[in-house]
Amino acid sequence: TVDLKTTDKLTVTIGLDAGGSVGINADWWISANTPFGAYYYDVISGAWTWKAAKVDNIPVTYMGPLFSFEGFSPLVDVVGLPVGTYNLSFQVDTTMNGIQDGSVYSSTITVNIHE
Repeated sequence: TVDLKTTDKLTVTIGLDAGGSVGINADWWISANTPFGAYYYDVISGAWTWKAAKVDNIPVTYMGPLFSFEGFSPLVDVVGLPVGTYNLSFQVDTTMNGIQDGSVYSSTITVNIHE
């Protein structure tokens, strides 16, 4: 959990060590559950999109083979977030079908924004 003020900058960086799973097809999700609803990151447009759905029913960010990477930042120097709790998640599901099922690997950080 991270506590920030509304005036603080937030940068989120993710990575994946695919290890022996390199090349296995998977669904990938980068999502944010916020006080205003669920958002998902679209890797094609490079933008966050709001979705009128629960965070577990959002569209997949990417569908394709697993590979190792580090230092990808879907959020950089974001400032002025409204007060509230934000849960940011990176998930990989090795059953590539656009649904969160099968073997799901997940990492989540909670960010509390206050005055």
